[in-house]
Amino acid sequence: MKTYINYILTCILVLLTPLLCLGQKSSNIHFKKLQVSDGLSENSIYCILQDQSGFMWFGTKDGLNRYDGNSFKIFQKEDHDKNSLGNNFVRSIAEKDQNTLYIGTDHGLFIMDKDKEVFQNVALKTSNNTRITSAVNSLVIT
Repeated sequence: MKTYINYILTCILVLLTPLLCLGQKSSNIHFKKLQVSDGLSENSIYCILQDQSGFMWFGTKDGLNRYDGNSFKIFQKEDHDKNSLGNNFVRSIAEKDQNTLYIGTDHGLFIMDKDKEVFQNVALKTSNNTRITSAVNSLVIT
């Protein structure tokens, strides 16, 4: 008798499970494919960040791209501008606060002032005073 009751309960559970799934609210998630034809500087993206203001930031091998939901603004190295991004290959992005981004590139670390849209190189040195200019692949802000 106990086995028969377990069998009936199992059958009811199996038959009602699909009905429970149908009652779930469908999510309204939309994806949009963004590429060079939309204004992105390069189709290969190495890092992504959504900042506190809602901007999406994409690191590519051809610069840092800021997306506002409609269009891109691209930040790249400009040889005669000391306030530009120091290297176009952006490997990592982290947000310190509402106005500051840390940008890891193939040639070191840069700090971006988002209001002024300027970059400053962070001079990292080893214990024997050798400047570190290697790739910054990941960032952790504490």
